[in-house]
Amino acid sequence: MTALDDALRSAARTPCLLVASDYDGVVAPIVADPDAAMPDTAAIEALAQLAATPDTHVAMISGRTLRDLRRVTGEPGEVMLLGSHGAETASGDLLSPSQLSIRDAIISEMDQISADYPGSRVEAKPGGVAFHYRSVAEPLQGDATRRILAGPAARPNLKVMEGKKIVEVSLVAGNKGTALTRLRKLVEADRVVFLGDDVTDEDAFAVLRPDDVGIKVGPEPTMAQYRIPGQEDVSAVLTGLAVRRAGN
Repeated sequence: MTALDDALRSAARTPCLLVASDYDGVVAPIVADPDAAMPDTAAIEALAQLAATPDTHVAMISGRTLRDLRRVTGEPGEVMLLGSHGAETASGDLLSPSQLSIRDAIISEMDQISADYPGSRVEAKPGGVAFHYRSVAEPLQGDATRRILAGPAARPNLKVMEGKKIVEVSLVAGNKGTALTRLRKLVEADRVVFLGDDVTDEDAFAVLRPDDVGIKVGPEPTMAQYRIPGQEDVSAVLTGLAVRRAGN
């Protein structure tokens, strides 16, 4: 039995448990076209099963917009969905009129840069703007990123987040860590299990307590206590936790 098995077995016995995860790279495999990132059936079913278990709360915290997260997940069971890195819990823009003007200017600047890099895409979000470059020719990706960071992302009072083949700027305060902390307080969870694969998930790992269970998906550096090799291993972890929790 591994240390992760021990931790999950203990978490399954927690009086009130919160299970949360990222979406892309965790519940769904990373694909070139984000619109085609459909969830792993076994993983989504395990999350729904956990959410239906007494004293168990489940959430997905994603950089996607809430509307997009609802579309790709199909809003499974009682799973709570939080978009825009946790800042968006209801449909609609999060910004004031002046912030919307700034966002529009950033979109325009990113569009001009994107035109020089075939395969890149600019996405307007309720709280900011994202520059996707996964489909840009690899030799050009670094140059595209540098231009975004030195240009529109260098504006004052922006939160800049770099993830897997994406640079995102947000005009809204907060991150996945603040969202997870807020959720813990809301549901009065005694323990948290969080799964994440991206750089932005490190904010969530950073707020976990010693008896929580942070699980990094993939080989990249992390603050998480535990690690699994890849997205294809997530469903087994969640299914095992769901079975243990139901039998607790």
